[in-house]
Amino acid sequence: MALHPLDWSKERVADYMTPDPETLRPDDRIAWALKLMHIGGYRHVPLTDRDGRPVGVVSIKDIIEYIIDLFPSPVLNLPPEPHRGHSTDEGGGSD
Repeated sequence: MALHPLDWSKERVADYMTPDPETLRPDDRIAWALKLMHIGGYRHVPLTDRDGRPVGVVSIKDIIEYIIDLFPSPVLNLPPEPHRGHSTDEGGGSD
């Protein structure tokens, strides 16, 4: 199937959003937002007040920026692929 341009004047928000999403309150812990995002595969979680009215949205980008602000040097100085460890191989192939 080839990609085709979308006519945004005819597209529905409901076709792109999760129906009846799980929500958090602004005073919930960041760990809960990360858990919801990880388990649900979400990049955004709506924030609601005690009456269930929307008051905002927290994104994975918001959380990453928060963590970087807390630990700038350790986070920003990570190697590109920290889970692989250090390699002394300079590339190339084997014969």
